[in-house]
Amino acid sequence: MHAIRMNETGGPQVMAFEEAEDPTPAADGIVVQVGAAGVNYIDTYHRSGLYDMALPLTPGLEGSGTVIAVGVDVSQWAVGDKVAWTGAIGSYAEQVAMPGESAVAVPDGVSEDVAAASMLQGLTAHYLVDSTYPLGEGDKCVVHAAAGGVGLLLVQMAKMRGAEVFATVGTDEKADLARGAGADHVIMYRDVDFANVIEDIAGANPIDVVYDGVGATTFDGGLRVLRRRGVMATFGNASGPVPATTPIEASAGKSLFVTRPSLFDYLSEPGEMQSRADEMFGWIASGKLEVRIGLELPLADAVEAHEMKNPKAFQVLSSHVSFVSWPTTLIDEAREAALAGVGESGNGYVVSMRHSASHSSSATRRPLAAMMTERNVPSRCWRPWRASPSPHHTHR
Repeated sequence: MHAIRMNETGGPQVMAFEEAEDPTPAADGIVVQVGAAGVNYIDTYHRSGLYDMALPLTPGLEGSGTVIAVGVDVSQWAVGDKVAWTGAIGSYAEQVAMPGESAVAVPDGVSEDVAAASMLQGLTAHYLVDSTYPLGEGDKCVVHAAAGGVGLLLVQMAKMRGAEVFATVGTDEKADLARGAGADHVIMYRDVDFANVIEDIAGANPIDVVYDGVGATTFDGGLRVLRRRGVMATFGNASGPVPATTPIEASAGKSLFVTRPSLFDYLSEPGEMQSRADEMFGWIASGKLEVRIGLELPLADAVEAHEMKNPKAFQVLSSHVSFVSWPTTLIDEAREAALAGVGESGNGYVVSMRHSASHSSSATRRPLAAMMTERNVPSRCWRPWRASPSPHHTHR
């Protein structure tokens, strides 16, 4: 098989596309033929050395595929089962070994790429609306970065539960995406004080919960709009970490609850990851939850994927550039636009890296601006080569 390997930490160039030995399962583990795998910010932390990892390393934590081998103590999986995962290191490869308990079943009606694209961000959105603050009919919530990867899924899930959603975004294009996901009120936070706008709409201290993946620039305003005993769920730091504060300051004189939740603390109980995935995949299969695939790249182009994750390039791609098996020249156009400062900070694009000799030169070219607004792109994934196309896989 082939895998991305790194023998030292540093920039994207430390990653190499190499032949590797086929993995074997541990007694309690499985081996999966990878269909698609996520490219996340944490992968760049592992690659750069920000997080200490043993070397040599094959990066990548999430994906989906087909079980091809099972350990002697594994009873819940069989060869041929369709699975997805988040938290299994080594996913930038054509095959990956992992503990059997790290995988979840993927039902019919959910493709490999969509399963991979929805795992980390979809399960994050799920635990936020289901457990951190269980939204109910008539609850009022704020979703920051509502056109980002987690944000678009949060908006949709909040509306399924009957909540009134106040969404903040930074561009007109992202405002359209948030509205399309069902947001009741869309606020251009760069142009106005979002807290003032929320209180103009709903009165003083109207919000039950703030879902904040932005951090430093939105935290104080979020505390301001919360009702007495409201919940601030600060789960991300897109604008930088929240400044240090005391419990008294954070409570803002309203007995607020402030939490810094983490996905894996909400997947720690037996069966918890599967139960969350079952509900999420059910919504996807029924059409209630929209997950779209954006950019695909060959596994051999992992360096390209990480080069796109410099801050400005990530801004453009998280504005939902719709690349599906496009030639490299279109990716270059995206980078050029990024370096020109187009787009805004956000959480999501899909990189689907297909192991192939070259990109098709006959793919249709379309204006970048049109592609940027065509699709919402809530995650990132790569797709390795297949001898023949999957009968269930279609590009939309």
